[in-house]
This record gives sequence, structure tokens and C-alpha cells, in this order.
Amino acid sequence: MEEVEELDAPAGLPTFLRDPLGLVSRRWPWIAVTFALGLAATGAVVRFYSPSYVAFATVLITSKRIPESFVRSTVTEDSFEHVNAMIGEILSREKLATVIEKHGLYKEFQKTLPMSDLTTLLRADIKVEMDPGATPTSQPETAHLLRISFDNTDPRVAADVANDLADLFTRASIQQRSQQSELTTEFLSRELAQAEEALKEQNRKITEFKERYRGELPEEQDANLHRLELLQQQRQSLAAQIGEANTRIAMMAAGAGGGATPESRLDQLRARLTTELASGHTEQYPDVIALHREITSLEAETAKQSTEAKEGAAASQATVIQSAQRQVVALQGELARTEAELNELQTRIIRTPARQEEESALLEKANVLRENYTDDLRKVKEAELAESLETAQQGERFSVMDPAIPPTHPKISSAMILAAGSVFSLLLAAAVGALLELRDPVLGNVGQLEAELGAPPLGSVIKIA
Repeated sequence: MEEVEELDAPAGLPTFLRDPLGLVSRRWPWIAVTFALGLAATGAVVRFYSPSYVAFATVLITSKRIPESFVRSTVTEDSFEHVNAMIGEILSREKLATVIEKHGLYKEFQKTLPMSDLTTLLRADIKVEMDPGATPTSQPETAHLLRISFDNTDPRVAADVANDLADLFTRASIQQRSQQSELTTEFLSRELAQAEEALKEQNRKITEFKERYRGELPEEQDANLHRLELLQQQRQSLAAQIGEANTRIAMMAAGAGGGATPESRLDQLRARLTTELASGHTEQYPDVIALHREITSLEAETAKQSTEAKEGAAASQATVIQSAQRQVVALQGELARTEAELNELQTRIIRTPARQEEESALLEKANVLRENYTDDLRKVKEAELAESLETAQQGERFSVMDPAIPPTHPKISSAMILAAGSVFSLLLAAAVGALLELRDPVLGNVGQLEAELGAPPLGSVIKIA
């Protein structure tokens, strides 16, 4: 009666799911064949399967050891950007072709595929991972780990290739940083040379400007003003001497008095000289100089007249007048030269403000160029020091922390394939049995029977063992 009640229970699930043992008993030949074929296929896969081995090499990336305050690096210290750039360089066709030729990789494809395709295959078997959070406890916080793995059927080849790739990273890091540092130094040196040339050119312009406008420069203004004052005094003195000489000539020409002899005139001049010196004027004073000159001239004239008198030649009044006239002509020439120099000096003084503006502009530009040159010189010195730092490998360094060793276990073992194939075969066999049940169903309860006949059954009997 219990079995009848189970058959008459409402069907919530398909019959073969409610009665799996019945499904197996009804479809066991097909299930057994499917499972056997699955196991056979799994065995074939295991038989011809070539295990793949993955070797890992770990590269340690450490930042520079000298503080930034001592030496400023000219190389970018962004490890992620640096590593990404090197990954592109290491995985280039040229680098990978060298690795393929060195280790004889993909011999079975070398005759049929070009090198570009072989490098693509190698690139697919290489994996590079960077973990910025993985910092060794014995290293500073700025250290990072870079894992390089390679997949190959030969464990020793896998380890050798992984180690070669790690070595390529270390060499490429040193070469790249040194090259970048050298390029920076060369660029800054060119900038320094240009700044130096510009500064020299500006200094040359300043020199030419000072040579061209000598006497009109702002730094010469005080000297010009002092010279102007002296020339004005000299002009006044010459004008006074010319006036006195003309008066003397007029007196001699009119025959005005025997008191107008050279001796009397000489006494008058000496008296005036004594008065000028007594009033505090020095020997360099223009009037004093003029008196000395006139006294010397009269003394020479008096001596000449005395000599002529001794020789019996009478001194004529005309000779004295001619001598005085020559003296006046000389004084007038000197006065004209003084006037010309005075006018030229006044012109220079008038032009000085304009020259001061031009000179200030030249000097200001020279100061800017000098500051640029000093700044470029400082940058070049820092770049050269940073280049020495990179040469000494005191900057960011890539070093092999854990070299790859030949793996002892494949990535996927034969046991794993066998287990997966067995499970898959079992699932496939169950699916085949379920599919057969769906295509050729078996009536397992009253509801299915009623649905099949279109009428309710009259009764049921128990199963007789």
C-alpha cells in the first residue's frame, strides 16, 4: 500500500528525478556506454597530455638610497610608470626573439611560423605582475615586488627563461635610467650654452653702447658737470684777458703816457698777482694762471727790449703793439676752442637722461640673462651629480630577489585531469539518461496515467515482488 500511495502522489518533479534508481535501471546501457566513452576520452587526454610547468622569478624594486634633500634625481621615480615602460621594452619583438633563439623555444613552429608569430606565442606565456603593497619586512617602505612567470613544458627551460627575463629587467632599468639621466644632462648643458651665449652677446652690446656714447653716460655726468664749471670759469678768464690786452693795445696805439711802458705794466700785473694770491686763490685758479701767462710774456718782451737796447736798436712802439695783438689772437683762439668744448659738453649733458634709459634697459636684460645662466648652471651641476648617482646605481634599483628554480609539479597534473574527466563523464552519462527519459517518458504515477488516457483510472494494484 505504501508504494501505491507513492505512485498516486501528485507529481511536483519529473518522474526520472523522483525515481533516479528507476532511471538507471531503465537506461543503464546508454549510461554505461556514455560513461565508458568519457573515461576513454579522459584516458586518451591523460595519455597524450604534456604537463606545463610555471617558473617564478621575483624582482625587488627599491628607491634611491641618498635623500632627495642631498641629491635631486633627474629620473622619474614613479615605479609603476617605470615598470610599465620597461615591460613594453622587455616584451618587444627584438628582446623576445633573442630569448627564443637562446633557449630554442617553439622548435615545432619555427619552420612554419615567422618570428613575429613566435614572439606573440612567447608573449602569451609570459606574465608580469607588480604588487606595490607587497613590501619585504627587511626592506624600506618604498620597496616593491615584481613577479615574472613563464609557462613551458620543460621545467628547466621555464626557470631559465624566467631568470633571463628578470635579468633583462635589471639591465634595462639601469640602462634606461642612465640614458634618461644623460639625456637630461645633455639638454640642460645645451640650455646653459645658449644662456651663456645670450649673456655674452648682451655684454657685448653694453660695451658697444658705452663706447659709442662715451661722455654721455649716466656714470660720467658728475665729471661732466665739474668739467663744465671749469670751462665756464676758463671762458670768463680768457674774455677778461682779451679785454685787458685790447685796452693795452689801444692805450699804446694812442700814445697814452709814458707810464704805459712794459715795465710799468709788468709791475701792475705782479701787484694784481699778489692781490689774487692774498685773497685765497690757488695757483690753479684761472685768473692766476692768466696773470702768470701775461707776466711771463711781458718779462720776455722786456728782456728782449733790453737786449735790443744794448745792441743799439731802439724799441719801437709798433713792435710792442704787434706782440700784444698776437697775444690777443692766441687768446681768442683759445677762447673759441673753450666755447666749442663747452657747447659739446652741454650737448652731452642734455643727452644723458636718454642714454640712462637705454643703458638701464640693456643692464636689466643682462641681469635677467645672468640669472637664467646662474639657474641653468645650478641645474647642470645637479644633473651631473644625479648622473653620477645613477652611474653608481644609488637611484631606484631592480635586483633579483628570488631567482626562478625548476618547478617540481606541473601547473595541471594528470590526476587533476583524470578526476575532472571522471566527473565530466559521470555528468554526461546522467545527462544522456535524462535526455532519453524526456524523449521516451515512462508513466510513473496516477497523474501521468490520467493525463495520457484522458480519463481517470478505475483502480490500482500493489506491486507483487
